[in-house]
Amino acid sequence: SAGHRLEKPPLSIQYADYAVWQQNQQQQEKALEQLAYWKTQLSGAPALLQLPTDYVRPTVQSYQGGMENIALGSKVLDSLREIGRQESASLYMVLLASFQLLLMRYTGQEDVVVGTNASGRERKETQDLIGLFVQPLALRTRVGADLSFRALVRQVRDTVLQATANQMIPFDRIVDEIQPERTLSYHPLFQVMFSYFEF
Repeated sequence: SAGHRLEKPPLSIQYADYAVWQQNQQQQEKALEQLAYWKTQLSGAPALLQLPTDYVRPTVQSYQGGMENIALGSKVLDSLREIGRQESASLYMVLLASFQLLLMRYTGQEDVVVGTNASGRERKETQDLIGLFVQPLALRTRVGADLSFRALVRQVRDTVLQATANQMIPFDRIVDEIQPERTLSYHPLFQVMFSYFEF
C-alpha cells in the first residue's frame, strides 16, 4: 500500500514437494506408529451418531448439512476459561467437552466421536506455503453419565493433544485401515464436526 515492493525470502519447498513428502512418509516408522494410534483409538467406535431428527436418514447422503453458529457472552467465556486454566486445558477443549456432553444427552450414547480440523502444518517448512493442508481428526470421547465435567475436560484435553500429535496420517488412509462399516447414507467415523473461532 505504500508503493514499496514486498521482499519475502524464497520458499524452501513447494506444495508438490509436500505431496511427495507425505506419500513417502506414510511408509516410515513414525507414520506406522501414528497409524497404530488411530487404529487403537477408533477400534470399536460407534459407526453412527444417533441424533434424533425430524426425517429418516436418506439412503444416499445429500450433503445438505447445516451449520449452527453460537456466540457466547464474555461472562460465560470467562467462566469457561477459568475451568480451562484449572484443568490445564484451552478454551477450545472446554467448549469441545461441553459439545460432546450435549451430544451424549441428545443421543443417549456414551461413546461419542466428533470431527475437527487440524492445520496439517506441523512442519516448519509448510508455514508460509500456499495450499490446503487441513487434516480432519476424529476425536473419540467416552462421556459417562457419572463422569464429572472436569474429568471430561481432562479426557478431552488428552484426546485432543494425542490426536494433534498423530495428525500426519491422511484421513482416507485411517478409514482404509480401520475399515468401518461403509454406507452411502453417512460419513465414516464421524457425522458431526466441531469448529471454534474467537473474534
